[in-house]
Amino acid sequence: MLSTLLGNDEGVAPLKRLIAEKTEGDPLFMEEIYQALIEEGVLVRNGAVRITRPLNALKIPTTVQAILAARIDRLPSEQKDLLETVAVIGKDFRLPIVSKVVARPQEELEETLAQLQLAEFIYERPAAGDMEYRFKHQLTREAAYNSVLVERRKALHERVAQQLRSSTLTPWTTISLISRITTNVAATA
Repeated sequence: MLSTLLGNDEGVAPLKRLIAEKTEGDPLFMEEIYQALIEEGVLVRNGAVRITRPLNALKIPTTVQAILAARIDRLPSEQKDLLETVAVIGKDFRLPIVSKVVARPQEELEETLAQLQLAEFIYERPAAGDMEYRFKHQLTREAAYNSVLVERRKALHERVAQQLRSSTLTPWTTISLISRITTNVAATA
């Protein structure tokens, strides 16, 4: 997997060893470290991958949750706010519900979702009748959810539940989503 991400150039061999050691072979952790190093400018991809800093200058978090939290914290505020908001909705979320929960023009909302996809936090999935998105991994959702302050989280839960009650989703989908949100509210109380 590291060869796919970093290539086979000898210059990245020490980094491969470091990542393999830190991640103990966990593919999600490897991918997240790679993404973080790209975002931080430590790795530059211009055909081949090149390291811009000495390895001993790298500070790699020791858990995948820590690296996800760090990546989320570095997002521009509009992306971070939206990622946290959709984390309250759940691992899977539909564009019409998101549109009702956030107060943004549709075009801006879709652009921000596209940016979150490029950063590999979420993926777009085909769905009957509208757009559906999914977090890349449940740990990604949890890191975003846990970064929301408790008061804001409660307010978001209320807003999401209110929108779900007034939505045109099927009864089973609505019940499932409201149940999940109620469980999340109870867990944060």
